Amino acid sequence: MGNQEDNAYRGLLDLDAKLLTVGWRLARGNAPFCHQRRPSVGMQMVDAQSFGNARAARASLGLSGDFGIGGLASGGPGDRAGAARIREVVAIGARPVSDIAESQPGDFRRMRDLHDHVDTLLSRRGIVRIAGLDPQGTLRRVTIAAEPVCAYRFEILTNSGTARSDGRRVLIGDALANKHGDKDYFPAIVAHEFAHVILRHPQELKGRRTNGRVRHSEREADRLTIWLLANAGYDVQIGPELMREYLRLRDVGIFDPTHDAWDERIDVMEEEIAIIDRIRDENNDGRMWFDWSSRFPMSRDEAKPRR
Repeated sequence: MGNQEDNAYRGLLDLDAKLLTVGWRLARGNAPFCHQRRPSVGMQMVDAQSFGNARAARASLGLSGDFGIGGLASGGPGDRAGAARIREVVAIGARPVSDIAESQPGDFRRMRDLHDHVDTLLSRRGIVRIAGLDPQGTLRRVTIAAEPVCAYRFEILTNSGTARSDGRRVLIGDALANKHGDKDYFPAIVAHEFAHVILRHPQELKGRRTNGRVRHSEREADRLTIWLLANAGYDVQIGPELMREYLRLRDVGIFDPTHDAWDERIDVMEEEIAIIDRIRDENNDGRMWFDWSSRFPMSRDEAKPRR
């Protein structure tokens, strides 16, 4: 196996971990205001069979079997519990991964089912126990206590340069994450798609998609993005920065029937930033929450740019 292929597998896991860290901060920081919550440990599994070439994936990731810990949210429960010591997963709770049925290369269903199994254990007990091997082959066990988050997932899409949401997941293309993942404004990209999920825009637009409805959903998402960033501890100015540094170069102005111009999108974000700043000025108690639950969803008139 060449270095290029080896780096591709590791690079994808690096992107997973980067997105997981941003997603964890957003989902944890805004949990008090999401209607749907779940316990989470900020951990992403990896199944070698989910890649097209499982043998090459195992060799690259240092696995003798199929399952490992693909990523941990920096500062999340799994990270703090020391789960990074485990490379290859042997058992999750009382379930040995050797009991999991074989699958075809490129099939993601086992990994999805494994995450569902972790979620079930966390919902029942609030903790998950992981047994696995460290890079030296020594058996390690960790117990991870969950924390409440907004009940949605964040995933990297392979061979994609787009960002979107499907109602349950925030999906960020690997090409987009590779190009912008180290930019200060990357969390704003994730937060915008997260806003669509929280506000149930994919469900609302299904079968009812018109230019006007899509434009309204984009305005709502731009506004909520600022609140999500604030509760996650990010600098809210990265929202306008995203528009100036990234979207301005792709703006087609009046020829885009579903999105406002980049400068109008900055205007609506700055309206929300002004509200956040006012709340900060009125409360001097250090770390605080910014409750957006009564502000969203918005009417069309409320969401429009003021100028």
